[in-house]
Amino acid sequence: PDVAFGGHNWLITYSKNSSEICPCAFATVDGTSCASPGFSGLVSLLNQELATAGRSPLGFLNPLLYEMAHNAPQTFQDITSGDNYCTEYLCSDGIGYRASVGWDAVTGLGTPHFANILDYLMN
Repeated sequence: PDVAFGGHNWLITYSKNSSEICPCAFATVDGTSCASPGFSGLVSLLNQELATAGRSPLGFLNPLLYEMAHNAPQTFQDITSGDNYCTEYLCSDGIGYRASVGWDAVTGLGTPHFANILDYLMN
């Protein structure tokens, strides 16, 4: 992964009768199906701020993410502990990856820090 983003216990609403019309119910969900749109929302908010300032939208992010991590490490919170040995259904016997200092295969560059990223982009 390039970045980490919280993907646990996201509150959703859904129709109780499988239609687009309520009565609606609430539930919590987990996983990349939460984290990916959450990160996309953060990028949308950054693009909104850039547009308000008369700047161009971000576009392809990967080069920018690694540039920020190198030039302004405060733009990410490095996750240095934990692993991906377990899912909600089972755990492996040490098969997977551990978080570590810097980029790692569990959390990438870490979690994005919105205010610091915005400051980097505006300056």
